[in-house]
Amino acid sequence: LSKDPKFDHIDLAEKQKVISECSEAESWLREKQQQQGALPKHANPAYLCADLRRKAETLD
Repeated sequence: LSKDPKFDHIDLAEKQKVISECSEAESWLREKQQQQGALPKHANPAYLCADLRRKAETLD
């Protein structure tokens, strides 16, 4: 967690929530990348750009 005073107004629980959501998103992306890597080149993709955008929007 940041010790920068400009973030002191943010509650610790809110900071933990953001960290948790970011961690979950990273895990999701790693899983999808592994799935994609295991697929043959002609198969439908494991995830699309739209999926990444939706996941990023949940972090906003």
